[in-house]
Amino acid sequence: MDRPGDNKNLLNVLAIVLIAFCLRLFMLGSQSLWLDEAVIYSQTKAAGIADVYSTVMNQEGHIGPLYHILNYLFCLFFGYSEWALRMPSAIYGTISVLFIYKIAEALWNRNVALLSSILMAFSPLHVWYSQEARMYSLWVMLILITTFLFIKMLEKRGLLLWLVLTTCASLSIWTFLNSIFVFLGLGLYLVMSCNKDKRQWRFFFLSIFVAVATYLPGIAALLAKESIAVGSSRRTSIFDLIYAFYVFNVGTTFGPTLYAIRASLKQVGATTTACRILSDNAITIIPSMLLYGGVFAYGIHRALIGRKNESYKFILVLLFVPSTVIFGIASFSSSLAFNVRYVLYGLPFYIIFLSATLGHLSTRKRRILVSIVAVLSLWSLSNHYFGDKYAKLDFRSVVEYLHETMRDGDKALIVHEGAKPLLQYYDKTGTLSQYCIPELNSLEIASSIINQSHRIFYVKSIRTQQYDEREIGRIEKLLAQTFDLRGSTNHTSQVKIEIYEREKR
Repeated sequence: MDRPGDNKNLLNVLAIVLIAFCLRLFMLGSQSLWLDEAVIYSQTKAAGIADVYSTVMNQEGHIGPLYHILNYLFCLFFGYSEWALRMPSAIYGTISVLFIYKIAEALWNRNVALLSSILMAFSPLHVWYSQEARMYSLWVMLILITTFLFIKMLEKRGLLLWLVLTTCASLSIWTFLNSIFVFLGLGLYLVMSCNKDKRQWRFFFLSIFVAVATYLPGIAALLAKESIAVGSSRRTSIFDLIYAFYVFNVGTTFGPTLYAIRASLKQVGATTTACRILSDNAITIIPSMLLYGGVFAYGIHRALIGRKNESYKFILVLLFVPSTVIFGIASFSSSLAFNVRYVLYGLPFYIIFLSATLGHLSTRKRRILVSIVAVLSLWSLSNHYFGDKYAKLDFRSVVEYLHETMRDGDKALIVHEGAKPLLQYYDKTGTLSQYCIPELNSLEIASSIINQSHRIFYVKSIRTQQYDEREIGRIEKLLAQTFDLRGSTNHTSQVKIEIYEREKR
């Protein structure tokens, strides 16, 4: 027999999940693909699953092919529009809202579970990655399912439970290799909990061993590479970890843009960047940091005074152990820069921790704080949906502009990191890819195009961190010496297009 209130609670959960799905569907295909999404397109636009698998394994290694294969199957039926490429991520993000409820309910109670699912549904950061054609929303979903099964494993044993746990753990590794660090956190909690049930130990560690063993082809492909291409040459600093927890709260569309932060980090370093951000965005950043930081600090206090509360211990271990290990690896790596998406698994556990902490407050205080959180989240979501400042770089309109404006015989210089996958998607004529200036030997390639041209369209985006600034300076100097500048436009807030033409004689 159903307990009183079960039906009402079920309706509440379904309503939250439906709202979450609508938020992730809203304007799903409105923005242009950005670089990593275009790479997903190039990897999934294949003759079959075997081709998708081999392409991802050859190019990635640390990123598994599961998401790409699922996207390939989805796009077989719905095409390769921006909407279709992102739709699977929206589905995985919605399912994650359901499983954060299940985990919070298992650890605390229904009230904490409902608040956790609401905060997850409206989380600006989670909505962002649920609207991106990348594997991170699938990864978070599989981590949540695996964690929920782990909690159930602590309560009971069974062959079916072990098989499902092992399967989900394997799928998460086949999505993203960083899952191993999350499993490290689960294993550490098992040790810290002083659990003497040897069968549970065997169940869990055998599951993880099998999960890792299934991904040996990907690990071998990763080790065979000389280095991992991660898209950044800057070094990791403590600023990156602090920023990760900041965007856990309000997302990447509240305060400075990611482009501005990365450019500043490259130019002046972490300390000066942090000072600039605080001075330029004090009105928004400082209140939000005080709000979330205060709640988080109070939660730590509650965890310390309630030492027997295993739920707090479990969440904190999962939140801090994997992220600290990932940050440490990035700090000592010469090629890998820490990024918030590498620790996105921690977002739901952070939300559960905040929700449990808010549950200790009086009803009045809780309502006030939740209302402020709601305002900040909706503000950030509004920026995400409608703010050009935070939009993905609009390469789609750049290609449309070039097709409409360029005449026969015109050439272009396109200075934008990873432009070729984007042109593969947007340039249906296939004429523009020859004008992409690579990050290496950029001056040599540009010079050969300049010497053969009468009129040139110089396209420069803000994504130039991997280029040698001296090389770009020489290209621009050569343009100024060889041509007359006929026109210039900031086509979007992130792309500048200049039209150069030789003087007629």
